[in-house]
Amino acid sequence: MLAAAALLVLVASAARAGEASSWLGWPDGNPTDFGSPRLDPGESQLVPPGEWSFALAASEFNAWRGSWQTATFHRALGRIGLPIDSEEIRTIEAARPNDEIYRIDVEGWRADLSGRTGIGGGVTVGFRMVWIEIGSPHWDAVAENVHRLFGLTTDARDLFPRGDTLVYIRGSGGRVEARHELDGSGLGDTALFATRSLGQWFGGDQRLAVIVEVPTGKRGTLRGSGGWDAGVRWFGVWTGNTIDVLAGAGWNRLDRSGSFLGLRRANTWNVDLEGRFRLGRSLEILAGARLDASPLRKATSENLGDPALVYFIGFSEPIGASGNIAFRAVQDAPQVGVGADWVFQLQTGYKW
Repeated sequence: MLAAAALLVLVASAARAGEASSWLGWPDGNPTDFGSPRLDPGESQLVPPGEWSFALAASEFNAWRGSWQTATFHRALGRIGLPIDSEEIRTIEAARPNDEIYRIDVEGWRADLSGRTGIGGGVTVGFRMVWIEIGSPHWDAVAENVHRLFGLTTDARDLFPRGDTLVYIRGSGGRVEARHELDGSGLGDTALFATRSLGQWFGGDQRLAVIVEVPTGKRGTLRGSGGWDAGVRWFGVWTGNTIDVLAGAGWNRLDRSGSFLGLRRANTWNVDLEGRFRLGRSLEILAGARLDASPLRKATSENLGDPALVYFIGFSEPIGASGNIAFRAVQDAPQVGVGADWVFQLQTGYKW
């Protein structure tokens, strides 16, 4: 993570002549689909031939959600403050043999590096690489304190130990039970994409992108699926004097030879809407929301398999003549699928 932070500073300081990066990559914090492609607004960017554009993001994420059985039995068994062990899980499964049950407790860091260049004919090609670390920085107390401050439910966080790692799913599509063997860091799956403008329609620039995700992440971890996935995206970009808007929709075909920790994945779709609001000559306020189908929708009929709604707010500021730096905070919508409880992201981009 220190290396990612150092590279972030290096990229920011290296910015020079050109236009700053247009649309930032989404702060992805849902570990259940780290190994599956998702629509990313950074794929919409078009770069003239002879130019390169790069972006680097460092994100901290915390994912926490579970079905009612795990919290209810944990309290009833007098295990408050202790982790859910295999014996407790077997007790819950024996008592509720027909229920689909899950508990997700994962936090970590990720660094996303993307680059793109124009190759002529109105086509831009690019890549996105990701480094993911699971099991730190142990910031569970942040969520507990914020929820208490605003009088919100802690979603049973206070029943379980801080700093734990657990992915437990029992559904119609199979069963997963993994803990600290998921901790560690490494390269995730790598995306290769191509984008082309479709021209001006409905007052905005319409764009088409295709993507292939290469299984460079280790299978059997949260970093990779082991499959070659592909997707297609549409983006519409509307530019105004003080407000820019981007809308996007995508569909992803997930390779059946890949999996999420052994569970079969389902094809997914994504819908994205976001805007940039310029204040003064430089500062931009960023806001957006997206709805993502879950790759686990065939593995479980619980909330974990439902589409997840997440939203963000942040700001962007130019650096020099060609760079920009941005901060965004992401929150999931309660009871609408399962996304990251929060993501904090620092990102910078530049062209030359």
